[in-house]
Amino acid sequence: MNPRSTAQNLVNVSLSRLLISFLFSGSGTGERRKQKPHRFKPRTQALREIRHLQKTVNLLTPAAPFIRTVKEISNYIAPEVTRWQAESSMIIAIIIYDYS
Repeated sequence: MNPRSTAQNLVNVSLSRLLISFLFSGSGTGERRKQKPHRFKPRTQALREIRHLQKTVNLLTPAAPFIRTVKEISNYIAPEVTRWQAESSMIIAIIIYDYS
C-alpha cells in the first residue's frame, strides 16, 4: 500500500468525522450559545468592598450604648471629666475596632 494514499485516507476520515460532528452538533442550525455573565476577578470585588466600607462611617456596635460605656469607664477613672465631644467617642470606637 502506498504511504501517500494512507495519509490521504487518514485526512479524509478525519474530515468526514469533523463534518459529521459539525452537522449533528446543532452548530450549523443557527443556534447560538448564551453568553456567560461577566465576572470580576475575586480580588477586584474584594477591593471594591473594602473601598466601600472605608467610605462608610457605620460602626459594628450601636453608637449610644458604646458612648454610655465609654462615659461610665471614664467617670470611674476620672470623675472630673464630664463632657465629651462626639468626634472623640467616634475616634475611640475606631481605635478599638482597629485594635481588635
